[in-house]
Amino acid sequence: VVGSQTVVWTNDQPYPAVYVTPTPAGTTSVNPLSFGKGQPSGAIVFTITNVGKAPLTGVTYPVTNTGSATWAEASRTCTTTIGVGPSSSCNITGNLTGADDGTGQLYVKAVGSFNSTNYSFVSLPVNYTVTATPSLSITPNTSSLTLLANNTDIKTQVYTVKNNGNDPALFTAVNLLTPGSAALKPVI
Repeated sequence: VVGSQTVVWTNDQPYPAVYVTPTPAGTTSVNPLSFGKGQPSGAIVFTITNVGKAPLTGVTYPVTNTGSATWAEASRTCTTTIGVGPSSSCNITGNLTGADDGTGQLYVKAVGSFNSTNYSFVSLPVNYTVTATPSLSITPNTSSLTLLANNTDIKTQVYTVKNNGNDPALFTAVNLLTPGSAALKPVI
């Protein structure tokens, strides 16, 4: 692996050369796959493609998951005994379910042999983030405050934020918005 691109070198000799490609693609550490705690990620497909001139036989497909979600395989067209022949491909499909909030990476390997030589091919990682699922309610949800245009009137309104969920909420910003007059600037 060079950077985030896989480089495969082949020659005229009969060797297996296998790509293990995850979909969705582009799940980098900057833009990870994201889903809520207790929620499924949606389908993740690993496509195993042999671009070499020899089969990869006796193949196992170990999955490595380094994070806070659980991998569940849904289907597989890849077989162990037949393996991945030249110019052929197969798929492993599954999803992650967020067990706890946090981050992780998911990899799939294709491990097999040809002519008594062992080979191991690994996918690029699927980076993911499991987010907590707080459930917030704000009361009052509407309020009507009347101000005089004398530049001295001040009205105060208390808003109560309640978390009805099971996970904590982290506030990164709090804003008050006023419809109508742009001259009114609410201050927290």
